[in-house]
Amino acid sequence: MQGNIYNPQELAAIKTRLQNLNENSPRQWGTMTASQMLCHCSDQLRMGLGEKELYPNANFFNRVILKWIIFKFSFAKNSPTIPELDKDKKGTVAKDFAYEKAALFSLLDRFVAKDTLVTHPFFGDMPKDEWGHLAHKHLDHHFRQFAV
Repeated sequence: MQGNIYNPQELAAIKTRLQNLNENSPRQWGTMTASQMLCHCSDQLRMGLGEKELYPNANFFNRVILKWIIFKFSFAKNSPTIPELDKDKKGTVAKDFAYEKAALFSLLDRFVAKDTLVTHPFFGDMPKDEWGHLAHKHLDHHFRQFAV
């Protein structure tokens, strides 16, 4: 799997991109502000750490087919997200940009330091390697959304 935040070089590159993001970074698509995007990405890491509960829906389609699609292909622009990560539904309400940026830095460190992560609510049991790949893919998608 290409791209994994458990790879120290790739984590460093993600952190550099995060450092280069500012609240005026140009949005390429979608409706989120930079602060909302950071909060959305933080929610995904909180989910893996067990700090954000999501409705479990690890049925056969999600565990096998959807997971294969997500892991095989890039996220499309304006891809739908689950309600618990959606800023207009049940996602965490974003605070100011500086707070959200610092929170994401902290969550990245805690995420990679954690020995075990929770069962993914859609994809079922995933080893850390898969969680790391999924987190990298998600962060990369949203950093491209804001041209960093």
